[in-house]
Amino acid sequence: MDDLAKITGFSKMTISRVFAGSANVRETTRAKVLAAAAKLGYEYNALAGNFASGRSGLIGVAVDVTALMGSAYFSSLFKGAHDVLANAGYRSVIFDVASEKFSDGERLAQLVARRRVEGLLAVVPPQNREEFLMSFSREHTSLVVVGGRCEEKEMLWLDFDNHHAVELLLRHLKNLGHRKVGWISGSPGVTDAIERSAAFHALRKSLKLQWRPDWEQCGDFSWGGGRRAMTQIMAGKNRPTAVVAANDFSALGACDVVRSMAMVPGRQISVAGIDGTVFAQDAEPALTTVSQPLEEMGRLAATILLERLRGERSETTSNGRLLQGSLLARASTGPAWKG
Repeated sequence: MDDLAKITGFSKMTISRVFAGSANVRETTRAKVLAAAAKLGYEYNALAGNFASGRSGLIGVAVDVTALMGSAYFSSLFKGAHDVLANAGYRSVIFDVASEKFSDGERLAQLVARRRVEGLLAVVPPQNREEFLMSFSREHTSLVVVGGRCEEKEMLWLDFDNHHAVELLLRHLKNLGHRKVGWISGSPGVTDAIERSAAFHALRKSLKLQWRPDWEQCGDFSWGGGRRAMTQIMAGKNRPTAVVAANDFSALGACDVVRSMAMVPGRQISVAGIDGTVFAQDAEPALTTVSQPLEEMGRLAATILLERLRGERSETTSNGRLLQGSLLARASTGPAWKG
């Protein structure tokens, strides 16, 4: 630091601000300091700097590691959040909320406090959500819930707009001439599955679509579940001309059943899903779906958390936000079959 101060003519305080990523530094000053540091081979000790300032520079990510760590869902969320946090000079640390050690929230909240973790992103809260979240309130930890909604006034949250996603698909199918649309529901007890089923039934009524109870079967959010559900739907004499599944994997299972019956998805019967996974795009035929803006959700969650840490969020600002997806109309849906 002394050497850099001599070379650049700036104070050690200014140089420290440059390496800490402070916004209160002119770009010309920043460039001159960084150039001098590169010439000297100087590397800033961020950990020591954080201890000196009373900060850790750590943001925790609470997630069910077994269920989500390797998933496309979590990787997209984490990429969006990580980019924002890294650019702001923060590092991410993962906490497994599915482990017995941390599932109740109390011990995790205490660990977060001991490690001086400055804030936490909770990705899809565990079953005991209320107890889990209240633990962090007691420790005064800044928290943003991602992929779930919170009734508590002080909690910040972001979630996917399931009603809007189902509406996009049903209006798309109705515009293609479909009036008989079946439904493959998701796993019982899962919030997304409950919301998507409720949206489907409310919207099919408002859009005046025909309905039979045997047109609805449970697909468990899985390929095999979608296959079993579609087999039951297609066993009836009065079949729907289109089927919407609660996620892409169960929709792809449904498409497999259609092909096994010597029919083509999008011709004799249309099939659509929700989530916008890469598997939907690579399917044959490509699956119509509604994409989830996962990277955007991760970026926005991290941005909101940093605003809270800086005290920039107003008390009048809404604590919750729903993000809407986009319709990806592909070959698995087409005009209602007249044959």
